[in-house]
Amino acid sequence: MKNQIIKTPTKGKEYFGFNDTDIVVSGKKHDSMDSLLGSIGTKSILEPTTHIQIENISQIKYNENGALLTINHKSDDKNKKFGLSFSNSNIRNEVAENISQIKGMTKSVTSESKMKPLLINLFFILIGLMLAVALTGIAYETNNGGEIQEFSGRRSGTKNLLAKIATALGPIGAGIVGGLVVLYLIWRTIKRWKNPANEVIFS
Repeated sequence: MKNQIIKTPTKGKEYFGFNDTDIVVSGKKHDSMDSLLGSIGTKSILEPTTHIQIENISQIKYNENGALLTINHKSDDKNKKFGLSFSNSNIRNEVAENISQIKGMTKSVTSESKMKPLLINLFFILIGLMLAVALTGIAYETNNGGEIQEFSGRRSGTKNLLAKIATALGPIGAGIVGGLVVLYLIWRTIKRWKNPANEVIFS
């Protein structure tokens, strides 16, 4: 993957590439590695650029349950952390392996801490439960002659769409759908708790 332009889904960091000495990430389209390397030092709103010297990397890590790659490095005598998501985990894994080989790093694999993903999943369960109750309440109100409230402001389109869906489903339908969503989130939380993902670290 060295000396290739890799397209990423991360806004402002869409064009990624590396060679034996440098990693460059740019928000502006580049068709060749030479062009991407030419953006080093560019500081512009039109082209946000990140440059990391491979010799300054201290650690590369990722969680197998995702596509994020985190690179710890030193810049201007400061320890910095750079994160970038790839379109899939296979590309991320290959990038990490290639860069670690250039740097001469050692790979280690450990199980992630259960607490962090547990708290994150519990948060989503709470959100799902609140949404299920809200949709059921809207459906119940409209079923009893109430009018659909038109939302305004940020995310008004999403709120109005959810209100219309709740009305179309009715109280029982909204309750069933909301309950299934919450049950799915609970199942996913239990599964993640019982089967923690691996943390892969190169250092």
